[in-house]
Amino acid sequence: MRRLKSSDIQISSFENAMTRFDQAAKRMRVDPAWLEIIKQRRRSVIVRLPIQMDDGSFKVFTGYRVQRSMAADLLYDDGCKIMAVSDVRGGIQNKNGINIKKLLPHAKRNRSVVKFPGTKPISNKDLLELDCDILVPAALENVVTEENAPNVKAKIIAEGANGPVVPKADKILDKKGIFVIPHILCNA
Repeated sequence: MRRLKSSDIQISSFENAMTRFDQAAKRMRVDPAWLEIIKQRRRSVIVRLPIQMDDGSFKVFTGYRVQRSMAADLLYDDGCKIMAVSDVRGGIQNKNGINIKKLLPHAKRNRSVVKFPGTKPISNKDLLELDCDILVPAALENVVTEENAPNVKAKIIAEGANGPVVPKADKILDKKGIFVIPHILCNA
């Protein structure tokens, strides 16, 4: 009987990303409860495209996209305290927590989170530097820079946007022991 080798088992890109994520989280001693919250996928899209290669043969490429467009909503549902939220018009905070279920209709109605009852304004600069467990920069690239990285107090940065942490800032965060989940894994 032929012995099964690891090369005989094909795993998807998503499964590979999750394996690497688990390894990194274990190395960083991420609390298992937080790990399960972060890892939950709510919706995923799988696309398979046949591509003709230069030699005339066809190869099928598979792509995955897990959508986490409502990170605050999902984390809130899992019992996390959401202390601050921002959008293009400004940010809001409440150190005792923001009720995301009430915020979402407010934001839809007013086209912004600004002026949500029970909150006070916060700048994007100050929001990035809040003392929190998880920071989710989910909208813009290059928001955590070498200038503000020394002031970041989060234990984990879950990159929801593409490349919100610049490479020089990543080195600073690593020295501070802040675990950064790269956008390619966070959105895998």
